[in-house]
Amino acid sequence: MSFFANVDKSDSKSLIPEFISKNYLFYFTIFSIFIVLKFVFSKSNSLIFLISPIDKMVGIATNSNSTFIPPGGYYHEKLNIIIDKSCSGFNFWLICFLVLSFLISRYIKNRLYCLAALPALLFISYALAILINSLRIIYFVNTQGLRQIFNLSRFSWLHQAEGTLIYLSSLIIIYMIFNYLLNKFRGEHNAKLA
Repeated sequence: MSFFANVDKSDSKSLIPEFISKNYLFYFTIFSIFIVLKFVFSKSNSLIFLISPIDKMVGIATNSNSTFIPPGGYYHEKLNIIIDKSCSGFNFWLICFLVLSFLISRYIKNRLYCLAALPALLFISYALAILINSLRIIYFVNTQGLRQIFNLSRFSWLHQAEGTLIYLSSLIIIYMIFNYLLNKFRGEHNAKLA
């Protein structure tokens, strides 16, 4: 007995969820943006457009000055850290963009409005990536003393685990906030129409 026994196999659309088949152009566009950005910037040695604002926020929060070190990093002598491509939050930016894009596609039924929202979603996810990555680095700097006290510096994976936890928690919180705001906006919009 087949898993798709009750599905009419002659109708291929029945195997594709309705919201995907209606928004195929939108999904194609967001995946194209994702792939283009990923390939263009993965070949680049420098992600200055992400690193520079993060460096400034970290510098302000920790009262530390940095020095630019080619090919694309900022060295904070006081903190003994380098903010470079590996600290840019580039992948978080792209994932945040995908999350917001998929979320908005559930609420905006007009495909042209969805496509028109993409530049704003790119900017919002960019700003969120800078903010959250800056907070992640500031958290790391502020907990360095604890790592030394408990001799946790010997665990090289701990820094990556902390980053993963912060990024995952942030994505969940971003999703929940935007989902709430979109629900609230849709409810107010529907109330005005009634």
